[in-house]
Amino acid sequence: MPLNQNIVSNQLVLLDFGFVMNVFNAIAVVERLKKETKETRKQRYRRSRLDRYKAELIALKQEGASNAECQRWLRKNRIKVDHRTVGRWVEKNFNG
Repeated sequence: MPLNQNIVSNQLVLLDFGFVMNVFNAIAVVERLKKETKETRKQRYRRSRLDRYKAELIALKQEGASNAECQRWLRKNRIKVDHRTVGRWVEKNFNG
């Protein structure tokens, strides 16, 4: 293994008197951590089970149905969700 090769966050350094010493490379560690943070913070959109019923939910809300009433309608269609989930979905998908 070459002596100047990075090993995760450390570098091996050959000293004048023949010993090899590990040196902590803070810059490399910070760069790696920032890259990991950026990857974990990426928004990943996963389709909601409610997306399939978008037209029906919007029509129900336009007619004045509450989130709990929409939840009961969904339950009759075998979709089990909390009324707060319906509320968050409506907030994102319906302006009215």
